[in-house]
Amino acid sequence: MSSQESGVKILVYLMRLGNAINDFQAASNWSILTTIGLNLFRGLGFLSITEGQRWLAERWEKLIVLST
Repeated sequence: MSSQESGVKILVYLMRLGNAINDFQAASNWSILTTIGLNLFRGLGFLSITEGQRWLAERWEKLIVLST
C-alpha cells in the first residue's frame, strides 16, 4: 500500500468519524480540530485544501516520526 493510499484511507476515516459525531462537546472539539487543520494548510502556503491533503498524504509518516 502506498503512502498516498494510506493517507486517503485516514482522511476517509476522519470524514466518517466527523459525520458520526452527535454530542455537542464532541462536535465543538471536532470543529476546533478542523479549523486548526485548515489554518495549518494555509500557513504552509497551500491555496487549495485538496493540494494540502495530497502533500500530507505523501509525508504523514515523516511528520509522525518528527512529532515523537
